[in-house]
Amino acid sequence: MNFNSTNNRYNSIRNLIYSNNGAVATSTPIAAQVGLEILKKLNLILIKKMLKIIIKS
Repeated sequence: MNFNSTNNRYNSIRNLIYSNNGAVATSTPIAAQVGLEILKKLNLILIKKMLKIIIKS
């Protein structure tokens, strides 16, 4: 990922958070928290599925 946060042509008053593993973009803190919790649960589900595949191999 080649991204430079100082070269953004769109102005925004939102706080920016960058991640290689996921992103949540909202204008309200509660929605950001819900989005974060969803990403955590999805990540846990994916890890469990990958472990099942590895164990079966």
